[in-house]
Amino acid sequence: MSNPKRRLTPGYLFFYLVFSADTWRILCGVVLAIALSPRLSAGRELSPSAQVVLGLMLVAIGWWVTGRPMERWAAFLRRRMRSISQ
Repeated sequence: MSNPKRRLTPGYLFFYLVFSADTWRILCGVVLAIALSPRLSAGRELSPSAQVVLGLMLVAIGWWVTGRPMERWAAFLRRRMRSISQ
């Protein structure tokens, strides 16, 4: 943590995760992998390790593709939170 004065509390971790763009990017990547893995592996005899690699590749692609939109989404959430708290 960059700020040594801030205590690490469950509330701080929750808000850090909610307002972080990376959390949303990873979530979108996982959703993409769950949605597309069965369709991409249909009709192919993939070993379990190949299915895991396919899923991880889809998570990485989903993480990369959603970079800019999720940064905007996280910025929107931070602005909303600031406007609500003022």
